[in-house]
Amino acid sequence: MKTKTHFVPFVLLAPLFIPAAISAPASAVPPEAVDDYADFKNSFMQAMKVNSKDEMARLVKKYQEQAIWWVMEVAEGISNNPNDALFERIAALKTAWKATIRTDFVDEMEKYFSLIEGPEKRERVRFKADFTKKRKIYLDLTGAATKDVPKLTILGNDFEDLAESFRQVGDYYYASQCFIFVGNCNDEQRKGGKADLKKVCAAFSKAIEYRDKIHLKDRVHDETTGIVERLVGLGFGSGSGGAEGAPTPAAVIKSAGAELAVAMGFEAWTDRKVSRPSYYFDDLYQMWNVLVLKGKGSSFKVPRLDPQPTVMRVGPNDVQVDVDNDGKGDVEIPLTGNRELVELEIGDGESKRKWAFEAITGVDKDVFQGDVQVYLAPTDNNMTIYMAAAGSLVGEVEGVPIRVFDDNLDGVYGSNPTPWLHSGLVEGSTHPEMDSILIGSSKRALPWSEHVKIGEKWYRLEVQDGGMTLGATPVEMKTGTLTLDFKGFKPGYVIVKGENDYENSYFDIAGAKKVEVPVGRYTLFFGMISKGKKLQVQKAMILPGEATPKWTVLEGEEIPVELGKPFDIAFSATAADGTVTVEGESVHVVGRGGEQYERLWGCVLKPVASWRKAGTKRGSRPEKMRRLMTHEELGESGWKKGWFPLTVVMERKGDGGVEVMLMDKKNKLFGKLESSWRKAE
Repeated sequence: MKTKTHFVPFVLLAPLFIPAAISAPASAVPPEAVDDYADFKNSFMQAMKVNSKDEMARLVKKYQEQAIWWVMEVAEGISNNPNDALFERIAALKTAWKATIRTDFVDEMEKYFSLIEGPEKRERVRFKADFTKKRKIYLDLTGAATKDVPKLTILGNDFEDLAESFRQVGDYYYASQCFIFVGNCNDEQRKGGKADLKKVCAAFSKAIEYRDKIHLKDRVHDETTGIVERLVGLGFGSGSGGAEGAPTPAAVIKSAGAELAVAMGFEAWTDRKVSRPSYYFDDLYQMWNVLVLKGKGSSFKVPRLDPQPTVMRVGPNDVQVDVDNDGKGDVEIPLTGNRELVELEIGDGESKRKWAFEAITGVDKDVFQGDVQVYLAPTDNNMTIYMAAAGSLVGEVEGVPIRVFDDNLDGVYGSNPTPWLHSGLVEGSTHPEMDSILIGSSKRALPWSEHVKIGEKWYRLEVQDGGMTLGATPVEMKTGTLTLDFKGFKPGYVIVKGENDYENSYFDIAGAKKVEVPVGRYTLFFGMISKGKKLQVQKAMILPGEATPKWTVLEGEEIPVELGKPFDIAFSATAADGTVTVEGESVHVVGRGGEQYERLWGCVLKPVASWRKAGTKRGSRPEKMRRLMTHEELGESGWKKGWFPLTVVMERKGDGGVEVMLMDKKNKLFGKLESSWRKAE
């Protein structure tokens, strides 16, 4: 007998899970598996002729998929056209199945097809035809070089609807098969970073439940159960429906004691000796958040706060904060040209709390992006006040001191990160601003996180009254380790974000060789690299890209996170009649983990661009992508363009495909950068 293995792909959750195969129903046997199926039936029939029960049992055990297909075919055949030959086959299959698999699956199928009524039988035939069509669509979509994620999502929903149709006519086998396809349409192998693993877990749990109803304990049942167990353990089991026979979504995080109510007290903080995961935590005020005023009598609401105090320009050099919005100034903002601390009260009632920020105004001769001379000093008609976070609350969790910073300036000490569309970002990216927490005597603040280790214990933290009270519940959880392998730099911060039960949990993996994290799935969230001191700093943010992987941490495992060199330059280029255009605001650096380096300060890329006809080796003469270099140019073109090289349009001759390459010979932060040749659209 041949031993080919042409089965429909089941699921692959790389790097966690082993790929398996989905068995195909009789009405949808894969064309490439027809020979295998025929060989199995012929071999089984030969064993029947000599009444070799051992051989029949061996064949069923070794070729479960083919045995299932034939059980379905014979049982349905008896329902449509009963005869002695079919009865003999079902009896032999029943005996062989019970001898090796030891369940009543064949009996269940025989009973189902003997009881199904005419109207339901006709509906089922229609559903089977629909299943076959959808299966072909699935194979076409998953066989394509580039996966069409939206179509896979729609197809998964269609299979889910079809599963319900089969359930209504009592066909739990086909319903189970449909849910396997629902999971496949949403897994990582097919959808990559857009996978919906909660849906995969729920779908596979239903597939197991329906297989259990018909006593089908086959290989697919076993492998699917293993996958569901892993997904539940990683926190993807919530809402999976508690499938019969499948692992129920047990608590991934278990309480280890009563919640502690931690009273917090205010303290302003301007010490730069403690590092914090903020892109603004340095002396480069030119990119801080701003309060924008016009002439005398103008006003501006303090952004992000609720309610919002009003900043008023009472006189040329007199700026007041109207905290209660009664039209009168309550707190003065000193205008000295240096960083000045401003303290005020925000919130109402029990949530009333102190808050603080540092304020500074620009000077006549200042610099933008490290080398562009600009004029930022206030005038009679315009005044920009730059503001940085300076408020913190201090408390103690079971003897361990903590300090929580409101680094995202939303007035809440310990809030979830907020994404912002700041200058220096390529299309589709956002800059997350996040609060931080300083634990014990450390000189390095960590990102604020719902789950955090304080001392020797893990806690789940809950902010109350804007942070004035902190709920801290001791928890028990399984953990593993993430280790950062970053080539080319020592980054300031590299922060990863959890999923599901840990979707509000963030961990910095750049501050230690090995970082303990809860068992689960993690994605790159935010990071920073920098070089130099004070006003001579060159720096960049690290953000996830489309190709950045996820990292799965299992109990006791140590998982490497590989980022940094070699670097590439990514960009968008288009080809038209006689020209090739490289869009300046698309140019950014990409690392080996697919991570993107954006908001480059003091190290704006200054590449040269070349093009070549696709398939050739020689490129055109390089053309410079120049930068905006004067205050006047920034004013005319827009300051956000100062973060990028300007768009370049190159002349070209001939028709056909075009490839483009960029090179920056000596970037101040990254050194020499050279892109791969990229196709122009």
